[in-house]
Amino acid sequence: MKTLEKLREEYNNLNKKRNAIYRKIVELERQEITNIFTIGECYLNTYCKSFKKVIALDGNILYCIVVNNENILKDFYYLCDTKCWKKITSEQFKDIYLAVLKDIQDPDLDNNKRSNWNVVLESIMS
Repeated sequence: MKTLEKLREEYNNLNKKRNAIYRKIVELERQEITNIFTIGECYLNTYCKSFKKVIALDGNILYCIVVNNENILKDFYYLCDTKCWKKITSEQFKDIYLAVLKDIQDPDLDNNKRSNWNVVLESIMS
């Protein structure tokens, strides 16, 4: 019986230690995210060619306006999701945002016509 009690006590102590370590990790992530990102900054995700504008920070979560070639939406990301992000200017984000709006509103846009998205994307990438 004493062995069982000792194991339970050891387990509880390890659990407390684990919780303390997890809280420290969360706090460090919060500090890191607030040091790296600022509300209003804009980024290009080079992996999937989408554009992000940070609109809110909450703990280790970034809330962003996301623009890709077919959509404008709001989404959230964790710090680990930002490895392929490259900073761009607000003007570049505005240009791609307006280009997508034009493409969405263009009833004649088809696969043969060059989209506004492609024009602005090429200028930002170069």
